[in-house]
Amino acid sequence: MVTADFVEDHFKNAVAKAVKQFDKPDFATTSGISSAAQSNAFGATGPDALMMAKDALVVEDFASSLSKKIMPDAKSPDARASLKKIDLPPSLSLFMPSAQATTGRKTKTAVCDDKEIFTGFLGDLRCNVNLGLQTLYSLWLRQHNSLAFALSKINPDWDEETLYQEARAIVAARLQHIVYNKWLPVLLGPETINTWGLNLMPSGRYHGYDATVNAGLANEFSAAAFRVGLTMATGVYIRLSGAHEPLPEIRLSNTFFKANEIYKLGMLDEVLRGMTDQSGKIVENSATTELSQHLFPTNGTALFGLDLISVNIQRGRDHGLPAYRNWRKLCGLSTADNFVGLKRLQIFPDDVIDKLAKIYESVKDIDLYPAGIAEASVDGGIIGPTFSCIIGEQFQRFRSGDRFWYENDLPLSSRLTDDQRNAIRQTTLASVLCNNVAGINSIQASVFRTVSDSNLRLPCSDIRPIDLGPWLRA
Repeated sequence: MVTADFVEDHFKNAVAKAVKQFDKPDFATTSGISSAAQSNAFGATGPDALMMAKDALVVEDFASSLSKKIMPDAKSPDARASLKKIDLPPSLSLFMPSAQATTGRKTKTAVCDDKEIFTGFLGDLRCNVNLGLQTLYSLWLRQHNSLAFALSKINPDWDEETLYQEARAIVAARLQHIVYNKWLPVLLGPETINTWGLNLMPSGRYHGYDATVNAGLANEFSAAAFRVGLTMATGVYIRLSGAHEPLPEIRLSNTFFKANEIYKLGMLDEVLRGMTDQSGKIVENSATTELSQHLFPTNGTALFGLDLISVNIQRGRDHGLPAYRNWRKLCGLSTADNFVGLKRLQIFPDDVIDKLAKIYESVKDIDLYPAGIAEASVDGGIIGPTFSCIIGEQFQRFRSGDRFWYENDLPLSSRLTDDQRNAIRQTTLASVLCNNVAGINSIQASVFRTVSDSNLRLPCSDIRPIDLGPWLRA
């Protein structure tokens, strides 16, 4: 059994041995760690030792500072590091674990109890909000590390900065491709995808970049529409063994700003395997009680907490968002002047309209967020037309306003060659998971949909990893 003291001491020794291999570790690979060092430092041998060593190092470069901070990946049982304190504004103290949050080290919870928690260290403290976010951050950290390691093998003359930047660019491009090519169509449906021109180029380059487009977040997107995702959240994380046998579930509310679970040996892979099998909740005018009754519990035992639906409604008001009816008009959708007319439009179930009529004096007063999550979904999508419109417009600007978009035809900012771009176009989340998660030997081709007769599991051996040949420099 791996005890806390063992983890503390063993990880410090592991990091000390590994760091000696680098003068300036700008990226996390094992290029400077021998097989023996991997085995001795992490108490493992073979592929497991390699994975742990590859996961063990990453550097956060804070703007002009070259301060070095080691961040472990959660797969390693020895993954812990003591990092500097991050001062948070007092306004965040209600929702963050502490006004003096400590990342990457053992610390007290936010609720003035005696329990100790662990937190990870990334560019945004919200990486610790829950186990799902911690897991996905760690997955892409692994992807970066494995790419940097592979690039160092085919280009041994590349320095650390080049390896870091090239791996970073590949990760960004792969993530862009997955989101637009695989995830948005499931969320928005084909009509919205076509309306906002979100189809990716099957070949060639994208000529739609517009320097006058503001790619920043729209208020209605960040304060309401894109928060539709919380209604899809389930109350537990399913875990699967390497043989896809069910393991004990983990309550969502038990993971808020706590990374304890993910530091357990194999936990990251168990949760990622579970995510590929677990269905999301249907988008509707409600959320799991883990978010509506137990958000950031104030006594640390998940007996009670905040209501995220209420928080989001108030957030919209604080941000000055116009009422729901105004957004329907802006999106060219039909509106009604009273609740009887609202029923005729068949936008919501009748019982939802009856509830809205009890809360709001007029349809002109209805808040954007509760109405948006209650709308009937668009054809082929899983959210309603108003949020589809807002999200579609935002993602159109993300693409056309991004000078560094991976498809761009801009020689001064697009660092990908045609062959590299075509390699990125073969990317699927299935390939990322197959290459970076232990115990996944088969997976459905479309990971954002559950397994079905039209979405069968395929052996990972049939799912192509990224071809790094185009990155080989003569």
